[in-house]
Parts: sequence; C-alpha cells; structure tokens
Amino acid sequence: MSPTRTAVVALLVALAGCAGFAPADDGETTVPTSTPTGTHTDATTSPPTEPHTAVGTSHAPEHLSVRASENVDNVTVTLAPGGDTETYDLPAYREVDLTREVHERGHDVRVVVERGNETVFDRRVLAYESFDVTVYANDTRVDYVVV
Repeated sequence: MSPTRTAVVALLVALAGCAGFAPADDGETTVPTSTPTGTHTDATTSPPTEPHTAVGTSHAPEHLSVRASENVDNVTVTLAPGGDTETYDLPAYREVDLTREVHERGHDVRVVVERGNETVFDRRVLAYESFDVTVYANDTRVDYVVV
C-alpha cells in the first residue's frame, strides 16, 4: 500500500474514533433491547406542530389587514392593479381583512394602499407572509410576519 493511502486510512480511522464510531475499549458490546417507536410523550412538551423546513415553506393563516385611523377618510386598497383589479374604499375607524381575496387570487398578489394620492404601501403578498397595515393622517405602520 502506498504511503499516501496508508496516511489517508489512518486519518479516517482516527476521525471515526473521535466521532464515536469506534468500538468501546472495554470489550463489551451493548445491543439495544427495544426499538425506538418514533413517538415521545412528555407532559412538559407542547403539542406537535407542522415542521418548518425553511422560510417560505409554510402558509400564513392571515395575509392582509388594512386599518384607517381617525381623521383619515381617503384610504383606498387596490388588489392586483393592472390585472383582475379590485379596489376598496376605507373610511376612518374602519378595517378590512383581505385574506380571502388574496387566497382567491392564488397568493403572490400585488397590493397598493393609498392615502389620497400618496402610495403608503406597495407590496406583493406571498403565501407565507402576513401584513397588518395601519394608515394614520401623517404616517403608516406595517406589521410584517413571516411563518
């Protein structure tokens, strides 16, 4: 065997021993007496949830809510401008939840919120996103959640 190959094998054996793959030195061999069932019950754990493998693989239960605060009467919300457009006028102290409308359009829906002639929110709403938009007389607050 070549010296390089011998060194590589020795290195692999050493790494296997460090990782715990080598047999124990005491000469005893332990064999598991039972097989794991895959279920674990513990009174302190919370109920199981759906696994999340990465950002964007889940679905938000709510997608879009827009509120107009006091003294703001000229708020409009437009879904899918330039396509299957739907516009909602929002008087002061009112809120509109457009989750169903976003679902019906299959997500990835562009939403534009305007206060008068000023655009205060312009964004595409994806399946894993949730937006709560509050329009004030001189400001806009957007709460954004990704699940």
